[in-house]
Amino acid sequence: MILQTPDLTITRHAIGDEALKRMANTCKNGLRSIDVFGRIGGEEFGALLVKTDADLGRQVAERIRRSVEKIVLPTEQGLVRFSVSIGGIAFADNHQTLDYRLQQADEALYLSKSAGRNRVTLTNDSTLPEEAETLPTSYIRLEWSKAYECGNDVIDEQHRQLFQCANALLSAMISGQENDICLQLIQELIAGIAEHFSTEEQLIEAAGFQYHKEHKQIHRELTEKAEHIAQTHQAGKLNVAEVFQFLAVEVVSQHMFKEDRRYFACFQK
Repeated sequence: MILQTPDLTITRHAIGDEALKRMANTCKNGLRSIDVFGRIGGEEFGALLVKTDADLGRQVAERIRRSVEKIVLPTEQGLVRFSVSIGGIAFADNHQTLDYRLQQADEALYLSKSAGRNRVTLTNDSTLPEEAETLPTSYIRLEWSKAYECGNDVIDEQHRQLFQCANALLSAMISGQENDICLQLIQELIAGIAEHFSTEEQLIEAAGFQYHKEHKQIHRELTEKAEHIAQTHQAGKLNVAEVFQFLAVEVVSQHMFKEDRRYFACFQK
């Protein structure tokens, strides 16, 4: 699902930030611990409801919409109230990319906004099974897209390998593999990330990427988060939603699809 609030730039920046925090907390409170939630950008948020059919997804979306309606934020100009438009797609196959599914959800969001905003539009993919519990373990996975290719063969191949490692970990966790197996896959993924970051940093600096130092710092922060995931798993407190949040949102959506694209021009001259 994609959830969008009205433009918050009409208020002071600090008020806008507070409104986004209230919006995010309200949405998260309407989801389960296994669901994934994060900010896509601006006033847009994204949510992945795991093992959820279309009817339940619609109920969750409506519950969130009603909760957001109740948000009241006092400002110098008076009370500010909020609404949210929601668009979503219910699906069960793994034959389409994450970008394609986001596009479907965005199209549903457009219908909600066109109908007057503060509405829920949820479309149902034809492949949705009758019982949500029958979803295959491959239901949650990262799909490689040519949009992730920068033009450097070494970087692109390492990115593809990281996708494979990430999917192996997600599959193992969803299918209930033993902790030792999952921990080994986490450690392999962390090692792969560290090796890739080191290689990428050398290549983008050699290619003349202006912001290579800032990019290196982002790598350090992601590495720390990956190590924290390993520690959380060892403590027996890790769930698949946290892993997917890190891999799909922080690594793929925010880092690969945004930060990495900043250096693409260096390899596509």
